[in-house]
Amino acid sequence: MDSQTRIKNTKLKILVTGSLGFLGKHLITELNNDKKFELLCLIRENEDISYLQNLGINYQTCDLLDKFSIKSYIQESDVIIHLAAKLRTKDDKEKLKN
Repeated sequence: MDSQTRIKNTKLKILVTGSLGFLGKHLITELNNDKKFELLCLIRENEDISYLQNLGINYQTCDLLDKFSIKSYIQESDVIIHLAAKLRTKDDKEKLKN
């Protein structure tokens, strides 16, 4: 089955980071209104998830600096929209080396 056929028969799986930020909230609201998409939002620990819950959007807590924790989500997605951003701290420099 080619990719066009698969897209017609199933929902396009979209992985979104930064979904609780200014741009992310607007984006996931619009994507969620289009029933051709299946959304999964990766969020940081201790985030207020009420916005995602109110929209009925799937989410998963994940550390984006840990390449092993995000690998399976990336592999299962058709599209990745990366909007997450973080100010760097001294500890992040060490994490990024690993």
